[in-house]
Amino acid sequence: MNADTAKLYYRFGNVFRDHVDFDNAIAAYTEAIKHKPDYAEAYYNSGKLYVEEDEQDKAIADFSKALQLIPCMWMHTGIVRICISLRVSMIKRLKIIV
Repeated sequence: MNADTAKLYYRFGNVFRDHVDFDNAIAAYTEAIKHKPDYAEAYYNSGKLYVEEDEQDKAIADFSKALQLIPCMWMHTGIVRICISLRVSMIKRLKIIV
């Protein structure tokens, strides 16, 4: 496991995301997670893209993992905001308190 390699893939994911290439962005975030399994930000960003791709189950899995790793307010608030704006039912499935 290499944190530097994970950061590199995370940055690739951000570039792909910014160019609306969600498939490659998700692949890059997934690779980042392989190199750093506790990379909460990669799970969070991947979850956001799964929402965009209407892949609710995958989004919930990644958001749940991100919240397990770093249950901080900015991420919690971001996840709740995404769920409210796109899929209200996702909040219940995440089993978080709003």
